[in-house]
Amino acid sequence: MKQRILVFVMAAILVLAASPALAASTTAKASSTEKRIELQTSIAKKRADNTYRVINAAIQQLENIANRIESRIVKVETAGGVATESRVALAEARNYLSLAKTSIANFISLDLSGTDIRAKYDAVKAVATEAKGHLRNAHRALMKAVVSLKPGFRTPNATSTATTTSE
Repeated sequence: MKQRILVFVMAAILVLAASPALAASTTAKASSTEKRIELQTSIAKKRADNTYRVINAAIQQLENIANRIESRIVKVETAGGVATESRVALAEARNYLSLAKTSIANFISLDLSGTDIRAKYDAVKAVATEAKGHLRNAHRALMKAVVSLKPGFRTPNATSTATTTSE
């Protein structure tokens, strides 16, 4: 009796294993894996686009600040002040901004295909970190330009007069 039940169970397992319903379930698993990979790729692309947009906006803001500093340098120089240190710092800042632009241009050529989601995020993070470093250096150079510009507002012709009181 036990042998018949065992044979029957084994036969049922073999019949169910060969049924098309189970084959459909394995293709469903394969398609769900493909959907998951497609979703992860889509998320990685959105993250890369968002990061590109944010870094590009920061570059634009720093360029606007650099333009305002440059106009301030011209104003100081026309008033007779000295702003060579500020010009050097401004040129350095513009150099870092151009480096940041070239590093975010790598977002366009970034390959986000494949199944390894961690590699996709690491690639986006590496490019963003590089651009962020250039932006920090540009910001420091702009601050240096502003700080070195402040003494330029004092005209060299200005003299201070000492006031003395006699009793």
